[in-house]
Amino acid sequence: MILIPAIDIIGGQAVRLRQGEFNQKTVYPLLPEEYAVKWVNQGAEILHLVDLEATLSGAPVNQAAVKKIRTTIDKKIELGGGVRSEETFKFWIDEGIDRIVVGTKALEEDFIKSLTKKYSDNLVVSLDVRDRKVQTQGWITHTDIDYLKLAKRLEDLGVKHFIYTDISKDGVLEGPNFEGFEELLDTVLATVVLSGGVSHMDHIKRLASIQKPNFYGAIIGKALYEGKLEFGKAVYLLKESYA
Repeated sequence: MILIPAIDIIGGQAVRLRQGEFNQKTVYPLLPEEYAVKWVNQGAEILHLVDLEATLSGAPVNQAAVKKIRTTIDKKIELGGGVRSEETFKFWIDEGIDRIVVGTKALEEDFIKSLTKKYSDNLVVSLDVRDRKVQTQGWITHTDIDYLKLAKRLEDLGVKHFIYTDISKDGVLEGPNFEGFEELLDTVLATVVLSGGVSHMDHIKRLASIQKPNFYGAIIGKALYEGKLEFGKAVYLLKESYA
């Protein structure tokens, strides 16, 4: 597994939300591209970007900030937020983004079928979960869809990569939902990334103990910006765990 720093963007600024709530926003002092350089210099192999405003609008909003990061670093970039058309997906591919995250539109099988035929290696489906049920539209719309059943159905349609987020754990620095995550690892063969709650070296050690071949990595957000975790040290600890 690898560790993946997150850069969430609103109004061209690096921010973090608490449990996805826009009225619980913290703005951080550096520009998004400055954080990108910081994390890459500390060992990041891939960055996870989110255009948070696009999750509400359904169309790209922070293109300039994303493009600046793309021209600033030479590592892989994964981008999510408001990708609800094939045109938007292709737009970001053409801008040099390596992996595109789809959430809300993952519920539409025809859309996913079309993407997996053309972009199966670039497509990542985000499973945003509260009480085992999938949430959409920037986490504000609740569904009755069980995340494990959806994941299996999407894998059957050709999805190769997932991100699992327990919304109740996001931005609160209380640790991930390890149990829900491992259930997903046991349900699909596709690669899975954990997001939400990784905030302590003990969490890194616990993640390193998960011996599942489809465990691709873990996204770290607020803990980095609040100084709870130093990314370089976390990367070193992980490498030592696998040595």
